Amino acid sequence: MFYRFCGMDDGKYYSERDLYLYLKLLAKGMSKPGLFYPSEQDDGISYVNCVWVESFAEEPMLQEYFGSQAAAVEFINSFVATHGVADKVSLEVKKITKSQNVKRIDFDEFMEAVFEKTSVQSQIVSVPKAEKKTKEKPKAPLTADKRQALENLFIAGDANQDGVLTFVEFQQILSSADESISQQLALRIFRETLLLEPEGGDKITPLAFATIAHEHNIAAPPSVIYSLLKKTWLQIQGDINDNKVKDEAAKKESDELRMKLARYIDEAKESTVDQAVQTFREYVLKFCGAEEAEDPPEDEMDEDEEEEQEEKPAVHYEQTITDIEEEITEDEAEQSAS
Repeated sequence: MFYRFCGMDDGKYYSERDLYLYLKLLAKGMSKPGLFYPSEQDDGISYVNCVWVESFAEEPMLQEYFGSQAAAVEFINSFVATHGVADKVSLEVKKITKSQNVKRIDFDEFMEAVFEKTSVQSQIVSVPKAEKKTKEKPKAPLTADKRQALENLFIAGDANQDGVLTFVEFQQILSSADESISQQLALRIFRETLLLEPEGGDKITPLAFATIAHEHNIAAPPSVIYSLLKKTWLQIQGDINDNKVKDEAAKKESDELRMKLARYIDEAKESTVDQAVQTFREYVLKFCGAEEAEDPPEDEMDEDEEEEQEEKPAVHYEQTITDIEEEITEDEAEQSAS
């Protein structure tokens, strides 16, 4: 139930006491303005504002896990030092956090670390073999061919070729390879992939995707890559920038790449999957998206301008992890009723 509730590691056994602590800290965080704030992507992740994260140590149950409030504070500060990421937030989030720049951590990742650290007290043990449906097989190594295939899958699903994907776009790539992947598992894979990026943020590299996807036994045969590539190719037709194909030379190059890619997709040969993906990538980077322009200088807002902006109604936030969980629960209830 715990895994289904918050998408935690299904390779571990979490006790009822662990779930209770999770809910206690979740409630504490929600009750303190500025402690929690949602991701600005539609990935369902809730971030913790590190400025006030030590307030978690005031929870008596967390103190029991670590033995004292001081020990809890020490662990929290250590986790923040290792996993905290600086985040320049939007005006809407600024209203919650009361700060323009926020150092934040992922709440669910923090809770997993708490349970790992206090494994003796919280009785986290490996799932008994008797409870496993099948014996776990050792994972095969990520060979160069498997890595290339998974990287191709990611590139084929990245419509902008910039590595910045929303959770929905990321989930579509996973679903193209394995339709049985649940929303919670997709969210977990999304988090793990983002954590591989040393600088944090929302950009994902094909290698990071390939590494985590392989750990979750996701494969990318040529037929799957071509199917996703065709879907994404049709999707980006509206993104082609007419200004980039105005002159005769550019139009000729555009037409040649289009014909080349169409031939690759129609033939769907295993031997040309790499070329097909790279042709798609080349076309998007050359002929799609807005013209590159210099960013205008950021003017310092005076107090009157800032106050005027803060009076504007807040934009509706994207789904939080709770929203996603409620949707999943409602879907399961409807299926049970039918």
